[in-house]
Amino acid sequence: MDRTIARLNQTQFSHLLALDYDSLDPNTPWLNPDNFPACFANQAAFEAEFLSGDVGGSSQTFNVISYDYDPTVGAQSGLLTVEGQSGLSRTRVQQRVPIAFRPGTFPGLLGTYDVSIGGNDVEGVEGNVVCTNLEQCPVSCTGDNNTATELNLLAAINGNENTTMIGGSIFLGNVNLPPVLTFPGVITGNGNGAYTIPAITTGPTTLPRSTDNPNPVDNVYHYQVPSIDLGGNSSQQLIIDIKAGESVYLYLQGDLTLSGNATIVTRVVDALDMPILDASGQPIDVPPAAVRIYGNDDALPDNMTNQTIMLNGNTCLSAFVYAPNALMGVNGGGSCSPNIDGAVWVKRWDGSNGNGVEISVPDGIAAALGNSTANFANNTQAPEDWSRQGVN
Repeated sequence: MDRTIARLNQTQFSHLLALDYDSLDPNTPWLNPDNFPACFANQAAFEAEFLSGDVGGSSQTFNVISYDYDPTVGAQSGLLTVEGQSGLSRTRVQQRVPIAFRPGTFPGLLGTYDVSIGGNDVEGVEGNVVCTNLEQCPVSCTGDNNTATELNLLAAINGNENTTMIGGSIFLGNVNLPPVLTFPGVITGNGNGAYTIPAITTGPTTLPRSTDNPNPVDNVYHYQVPSIDLGGNSSQQLIIDIKAGESVYLYLQGDLTLSGNATIVTRVVDALDMPILDASGQPIDVPPAAVRIYGNDDALPDNMTNQTIMLNGNTCLSAFVYAPNALMGVNGGGSCSPNIDGAVWVKRWDGSNGNGVEISVPDGIAAALGNSTANFANNTQAPEDWSRQGVN
């Protein structure tokens, strides 16, 4: 029992804490190839290493019988059943353990199909890089006990050990992501803060508009926009001005392209809609996750995308981007630093070239996302109860 729980707390296995297992069910989630931990090429290797083994000698063995995950919010737990055998004697032990997200394991950059990071940098305490498709991010495991070294992991995302800087960790494996938020629809009288707006192709364009009001329940402005395509000089801006406690969610139907010196500027404004300045006279940026860009969530083949989000030249973006069917990247890098201030969850991060591209993942973004957050690792807490059962 202790050995299995210790394994489940290791980063490469801890995602299994939020999935079920039944040794009698061949379709049980732990045995879904999408959920195999990195470094395990097939089911036989995973079962031999994790689901059974010897304890203190060849005559003493154990087998994991089942694991039942209870996802109740605020009270997540798992019930683990392990059977031990010594000679002809068999005993089953059940133990329930509380489950909690492991701090510092928020995906700052995530690709569900592939991540080809090149010389890009992902900065910050939450600057973790995640690829959930082990076929497209294959890893060689040359570390002790069938584990991947840092260089193994970096190679799996096509990183460069001399130019790629990762502020957090690299994780290869499945992650339980929250649903993609969808546009709530306009209610007559705009009582829910939802608006459909035309494609944004010229700047400066400011949101919210003077006639817009946020949803009175959560202070969110919801905008459905066909596409955003800005390019040229520094006047080509999408300016998002929000007051303290407000948020803006953009529901992008098509592509987002910023070129030249075009940018999406985010600022906190006062009651008179004037930007609030910091001690150096610069506009205060909005809090983490206050500006979000949600993409399409259509069912597509694994390797297909239907949106492109691309930053070219000296462009900047400050937002949380969650676009499950998008290809995203930065061409160039330019003088903007960081190129992206926020987090990116897409299908493919495979559009960047050149060194010097920076994604800065702000502290506190995981907490700011609330129920829309995710983590790639879990921890067990002190066991709540356990029981012993005889086996005929």
